[in-house]
Amino acid sequence: MKQIYELKEDLLTIRRAAVPAREVLGSLASRELSLVRKETIPYFRDIYDRCIQAAEVAEYTRDTLSGVMDLHTSNQNNRLAEITTILTIVASIFIPLSFITGFYGMNLRNIPLEDSPLGYPLVLSLMLGVVATMLLYFRKKEWI
Repeated sequence: MKQIYELKEDLLTIRRAAVPAREVLGSLASRELSLVRKETIPYFRDIYDRCIQAAEVAEYTRDTLSGVMDLHTSNQNNRLAEITTILTIVASIFIPLSFITGFYGMNLRNIPLEDSPLGYPLVLSLMLGVVATMLLYFRKKEWI
């Protein structure tokens, strides 16, 4: 991006030089001045044409560089959107897991499956089921 900005500034400098020179060269090439010899007028016309061409190329290239900058910005925004989507999915998965873990980590009486030998594996299975269900839902919605 830094190089693109530098190139745009260089092209702007070229255009700033070419536009005023074009006007001066146009008047020199038009035979209106008595100071210009007849033999040199074709040379002034040639320089005038090249000056016009330089200004047009500078403007066209500047527009192209603006398009490249827009494309780069668009790619960066798309990448940021993908990263945000992944982070949102990860956060969405961990919120219910944090709730279940927090619920079973409380020091209360009569928590379901607290005294059962299968309590720990069942809660883990519940948590894995929640993760699997959420992943299937996200895939069905085509978010991942």
